[in-house]
Amino acid sequence: MRFSILLKSTIEAEVDVKLFSRHRRIERKTQKVVFEKTDYDYFPVHLMNWNDLKRKCSVNGEVRIEVHIEISKMSEVLEKKKVDFGEAMKECSDVTLLVEDEKFHISKLFLSFHSTYFKTLFLGSFNESKKSEVILMDIDKWEFQKFMEVIYGANDIDDDYVVAILRLADMYDVPIVRKKCEQFLMEKSKKPMREKLYWSLKYKIEDLKCLNDIKTPEDVRLAVPENLQEIDPSLQAALFEKALDLLK
Repeated sequence: MRFSILLKSTIEAEVDVKLFSRHRRIERKTQKVVFEKTDYDYFPVHLMNWNDLKRKCSVNGEVRIEVHIEISKMSEVLEKKKVDFGEAMKECSDVTLLVEDEKFHISKLFLSFHSTYFKTLFLGSFNESKKSEVILMDIDKWEFQKFMEVIYGANDIDDDYVVAILRLADMYDVPIVRKKCEQFLMEKSKKPMREKLYWSLKYKIEDLKCLNDIKTPEDVRLAVPENLQEIDPSLQAALFEKALDLLK
């Protein structure tokens, strides 16, 4: 099994996992882990295989697990901006986007060319089209920085930010960024297969090239969502076809 945590810093911690069997016996494992700054950082915990888990621990289809995390050290990771959208960009901009406490000085026409959302916002009949400063709510400033750098062609997609950038590209309808994220996720990402398929379905990525990485029946099992009710019919068909090919 795998557990995940959303991070904004590097964390050293001791993780204590308790797995309760149907007879109240406890399987337990304690280990020290280091979570790096990323969208979702994972660590594996090997207590028993899937069949034993269902046989020994499942009660009415449910398994009781307790996870305790004791943080021993936390350090903020400082990142270097590849494009400065601050004062250095101000004289070349005609609007300021305020994200949290960060100001992004940008060109309305440039951003409108890439995004139908901002085209409607800046060039349409909304009140924001007349404002010199627009507030963007519920957005992380570092994720927006990475997103803008991709639009400006100054940053490559990586596993740390691909999901955040894809989310913003989908939110603001930026096809060029969305395409870059899709290509990275399907062709270069080192994320687990199940996670890549999850994001592919969430953001409706039709070309599931990551299925080419499935080479064994175990790979098929690892690709299947933990909640089978969430599996998309098209993915179900693709995985079934892949499993049949492997049995030939």
